[in-house]
This record gives sequence, C-alpha cells and structure tokens, in this order.
Amino acid sequence: MTTFSIIVYDDVSSPPDVNREDIINIEAPWDLVEGVARLALARYPNATRVEAVDENGHTRGQWTTKSWSSEPE
Repeated sequence: MTTFSIIVYDDVSSPPDVNREDIINIEAPWDLVEGVARLALARYPNATRVEAVDENGHTRGQWTTKSWSSEPE
C-alpha cells in the first residue's frame, strides 16, 4: 500500500496558503484516498484545491472546487 499526502490549498490568499494542519497523511487504497481528498475539499472553508502526492513526490491527483482529475494506481 502506498502512503499519500493530501495537501489542501487556499489559492485565494496571496501567496497561496498551506499550513501544516492542512496536510493529511494517509496509507490507503486509491479509492479511499480519493474519498478523503473530496472530504478535505468540502471540509476546509477556504479550500480551492487539493492534491494527493505519493511517497515519491509525484502528484497522483488534483481536485478543485470545479474539476476532478486523478490518475488511479
């Protein structure tokens, strides 16, 4: 199983704001990672974008309030 970091961005701020509490680390199957990313996007009030980055530093999925793009395992 792969470990992912789900990073929540607030792109409205200048520069874009990312706080340590806005990073969720999860070791789970890809479908669960997608679900947690969607939940994070809905949960954080100023969130505009969420990325799932694998343990090798590759972005595997990016979600915004308007689009959904992911690369399944």
